[in-house]
Amino acid sequence: MGTSIQFRNNNSILLSIIIPIYNGSLHLSSTLDSLLLSGIDSFSVEVIMVNDGSTDNSLEICEKYLDEYPDLFKLCSKENGGVSSARNYGLVEAKGDYIFFLDDDDLIRPGAFKYFYDNYFDERYDILGFSSDTINYMENITIERGCNGTIIYDGGGLKFMECTTPTFVWVYWYKRSFLKDNMIDFALYFPEDTMFNLSVFRLNPKIRITSQKVICYMNYSEQGQLTKMRDADKLLPILEDYMTYFEELSSSRYRFGLSSQAVGRAVGGQIIPFVSRCLSSSISREQFETYARSIRHMFSDFYPVSRYSRWAFFILRTPMLFPLFKVLYKRVFERFILPHMSRA
Repeated sequence: MGTSIQFRNNNSILLSIIIPIYNGSLHLSSTLDSLLLSGIDSFSVEVIMVNDGSTDNSLEICEKYLDEYPDLFKLCSKENGGVSSARNYGLVEAKGDYIFFLDDDDLIRPGAFKYFYDNYFDERYDILGFSSDTINYMENITIERGCNGTIIYDGGGLKFMECTTPTFVWVYWYKRSFLKDNMIDFALYFPEDTMFNLSVFRLNPKIRITSQKVICYMNYSEQGQLTKMRDADKLLPILEDYMTYFEELSSSRYRFGLSSQAVGRAVGGQIIPFVSRCLSSSISREQFETYARSIRHMFSDFYPVSRYSRWAFFILRTPMLFPLFKVLYKRVFERFILPHMSRA
């Protein structure tokens, strides 16, 4: 990137962009370049790069951008602790009125942030959201397709959760004071985004959502990404995190007035990855039966079933067959299907 871009440097920062970085050297430069072209020079911004103990040359890439744009980029380094730990580290360092979380391998559309700021920004809102595209690697994304948009939701967070389950954090600007006043950070290793959004939206923040496509969620072909890693023993704490999420979701129904439909949708969205990781893990049939019994108890009165998650709920209802399902899963799904799935 050239040095002709002039970024605002003043004491009032509108947006803090937090990027957790772990061995992201293959795509990191593209991600940072996309930020430079997104229009963030039209308002005050800081980009906080959190190097989470990378062992490749990610740190050198970060230092290059820091040297070239010292008024824009900040660099923090820490021991590896996972994406939630890195984001929380960035939250402590952030000074902006709003927070945006960007992964180190996704892209922002050219000019998208300027358009979003010029047309949809309003400081009265706790959450400002937009849309995304899933883009295959090497697809041309220089075209500003979908840069315009309309307001598709304006209201409270609880009502929004009745319409959809807010999952990914990289489609929202979060007001930092709202997060700070309510002591919200990333409490889980996995599913970290969904739990974070549950903690935010159940408090009924004032939100505005637009159809403008800002984020390009990149579908890369490389193996070994977190969602494809299935180390049997390392999955155990992840399963415990899932159970924590289910417990919080169950309590939210009563504490915050979430409807059965909203809770059912949220459970259905996470039950497939949960059962999938159970089948990949080293847990015993007895351990799985304990998980299944707890989930059935928490959601017994409506026990959601969708066309996509029916198989997962069937396994939860038949824990005696867990060893058989586990063998089939490892011999078929992990070998022939999982390697070809996107990182979603």
